[in-house]
Formats: sequence, C-alpha cells, structure tokens
Amino acid sequence: MRHGRAKASRRTLQFYRLNAPHLKPPYKILLDGTFLVSSIRNKVPLFERFAKTLQNELFTCYVARSTLAELDKLSKSAAAATSDSNDDDEHNNLFAQARQFGLDECEIIEPDKIPTSPDNNNNNNNN
Repeated sequence: MRHGRAKASRRTLQFYRLNAPHLKPPYKILLDGTFLVSSIRNKVPLFERFAKTLQNELFTCYVARSTLAELDKLSKSAAAATSDSNDDDEHNNLFAQARQFGLDECEIIEPDKIPTSPDNNNNNNNN
C-alpha cells in the first residue's frame, strides 16, 4: 500500500477507535453480491486488501444467505443466456465464482440470526 493510503487508513482507524469505541477488532465485514462480482471480475485479492486497509487487525467476512441465493439465480440466468448465444465469454461464470467465494471464504448469516438495530428495539419497547 502506498504511503498516502496507508496514512489515510491509519488516521481513519484511529478516528473510529477514539470516537466509536464499540467498533473494535475483530472487525466484521459484510459483503454483498455486487461487491463480490466486481472483485472477481477485477481479480482483486480481497483478504490481502482488507488486511492492508485494516492495518493487519483481525477481521471476518460475512455474506448473507439471500446474497448467495441471488448469485445462484444470476449465475443460472447468465449460463442460460450464454448457452443461447454460444458465446464462450469469460464473464459467463462470474456469478458462479462469486457465489463459490462466498461459500468458501465467508461465514454465512442466516436470516433468523440477523441482529436488529438498537433503535428498533427501543421503539418497540416504548409502544
């Protein structure tokens, strides 16, 4: 990482350490489908980039079950579209690769395990 970006990362992490004490290592990173597909398309080594950006602090990547279902649906529709056109394009398998990355490298969040925000809990208790 270049000196300027490393310095900016250090300053940002220091800001959150001081002003948001509840945000601390190990960081939890939630990845969505669009991010996974673009990182596969651009061949970005996600874990190396996250480690550099977070200054080698501990982190865990998460992906929602609904994201995996969306990527599965998109990969099937992309495979059907490329089989109709007989085009052996490198992009026909991006969705399947992104889904496989989510399955292999990330922890999966089930819908019933998604935490609610504290604001929602307070509003429900006041009613």
